[in-house]
Order: sequence, then structure tokens, then C-alpha cells
Amino acid sequence: MDRVDGLQMDLPEETIYGMLQEVYEPSYAFHQERRGEASLEGWLVLRLLQGISIQLKKGLYKTYISVEAPLTQIRGKVDMHQSIKLRTELSRQLYCQYDLFDQDNLYNQIIKATCLYVLRQGRMSQELQKELKKVLLKLQAIHEMPLRAVSWQSIRFHKDKIAYRRLIGICYILVKGLSISTEDGRARLHSEILMDLYEQFVESFYSQRVSDVFLGEREFSGESGFMRKSCRLKDHLLRRKKQMILLRSHLWNKSMLEKENEVFWQKELKGLREEVERQGQKTEEDVKGILMIPYWMEGEHRILQGEQIGKLKIYALNLNAPFNQIEEQLREAIL
Repeated sequence: MDRVDGLQMDLPEETIYGMLQEVYEPSYAFHQERRGEASLEGWLVLRLLQGISIQLKKGLYKTYISVEAPLTQIRGKVDMHQSIKLRTELSRQLYCQYDLFDQDNLYNQIIKATCLYVLRQGRMSQELQKELKKVLLKLQAIHEMPLRAVSWQSIRFHKDKIAYRRLIGICYILVKGLSISTEDGRARLHSEILMDLYEQFVESFYSQRVSDVFLGEREFSGESGFMRKSCRLKDHLLRRKKQMILLRSHLWNKSMLEKENEVFWQKELKGLREEVERQGQKTEEDVKGILMIPYWMEGEHRILQGEQIGKLKIYALNLNAPFNQIEEQLREAIL
């Protein structure tokens, strides 16, 4: 489904900062100050540096990487064909293939490459440039890789690598997700990034900020990417007391938000109703469905605000409101 027109969407900066903070700084107080960083790009770089600093103290992620090299002592598997080419009588070496448990892997290479990329752009304050250089000194053992060679969507993380999922997510936004205006120098998020950020924000808010709400079983448990493309168009599964809530909260195309677009509404409500019934039969629990409609332009009417249709509820979330009001709306939506 096409949900966003054009490359970018202009949500209020306060809304974007709030969503980013909820997803990438869940341990901090909700929607805290930007701490001196006026630009979105600078804020992201600061979050990246903080994340790297924490990871360096804990130890960089290590994984097994395949290595092929001539060695004087046998290690792993010997490639006799390559060893013969080495003229072993003279060199006293054998060509070996083995696995090395090392920090010089794809994840750390992307982080280092992103730091170099940001530094070369020359847009950061002198203070942030100094911090970037300090971090790069600590990453000297990591090889530099070309960012154009990264297949971002194929990167996967186990559940115990949440910190790296956040770090690589920030790297992706800095490298692929920002558009810097030549007129006012303002950074804007590309629509694909904004859609994923919005969906992660909604889930993170309910799991982190609403004490009596718990996430239900997720389709993407186990390995997953830092962007939820595999889960897009699926519902958030929330549990509150003895009730299950299916929350559909995607960032739809503006044209879909017209009340007159009956085809869209019928399709969405039918799909949500079928899923509510399926989950109810599967779990034998009380299941409620909520269709959360986001809007962000002044003057847009609250489409069917709060209307209850059997076990389905339609709720309009005003993304143009101050962020503390967005917080109140999110809590109100699931009442």
C-alpha cells in the first residue's frame, strides 16, 4: 500500500525529535531537551557517539569471520593447491582457511565508516568533530569499508544485540535517511525512514511508557532487521489486563485520510475485523481492534474520531500537536 506521497514529509521538528528519542534513547526521561544540539544531524551524531562509547566500555561485538592466509603453523583447513603455489620448500608456509573470532566485522565496519562519512561532510561543530576523531582512534583495528557496498536491508540482529540494532539504525539514518536543504540547511527524514520510525515509536511508547500494557507475541521474534520492513502492514499486539488489543498505526498516504475515500476505509476496517476475529478464535480471549489514523496538517478534520464499530475503534492521532499532547493521545487511544 502506498502510504506517503513524495520523498519527504514535513512533520514538526518536535514530533520527529520525540519519536527518535523514544526509539533510540529509551533509558532517558521522555522527550528530554536536545542538550545543545540544534540540528537533527548533530543530534543523531551525538547519539551515535554516546552509543559507541558505551559499547567500547562493554567491548565491541565480536563474531567469527572466515580468513584465508599463508601461515608457518597449520590452523584450520589447509588449501593444498594454494600452498603449492607458495613454494613451501622455500617459504615454509601453508595456505590455511580458518575462522577468527574478531571485532573486525560488518557491524563495527559500518559504524567506523559512518563516523568517517560524517566527519568528511564537514557539517559538524568543532566539538563533535573532535569527538569523532577520538572514537576513530579507538577503532583503528577495524578496517574501513565503502558504505556503498553495504546491503542495509539484509543486516540481521539477534535479540541480544539490541544495542547494535540501535547503532546501525542511526548509521542508516545518517547515511541514507537524511536530506539536507541547500536553502535553510535543515535536515529532513526521507519518507521510508519516517514510516519505520513512526511504527517503532508507537510500539516503543506503549511498551516503555504505559505500565499496564505489554507487547504480545511478535511475528519477528528471533532475528530481525533494524528497520521493520518484514513487519510492515502488520498490527501491534498489545495486552492490557485480560484484553488483547490489535493496534494498526501506520503512516498512511495523505490522500487516504480523506473521509470520502470509502474504498480505503472499507479495506482497512475489513482487514482489521478479520484479524480481530482470527486472534479471538486462536486465543479465546477478548480482542479489540484499534485503527489509529495519523494526521499532521492544520485544518484536517478528525476522521470518525473515537467512533466505535463493534469491537473496532477508529482513533485520530494529531502529529501536529505539541509532543506532550501526542503522549496524552496515545494513552487515550487504548482506553
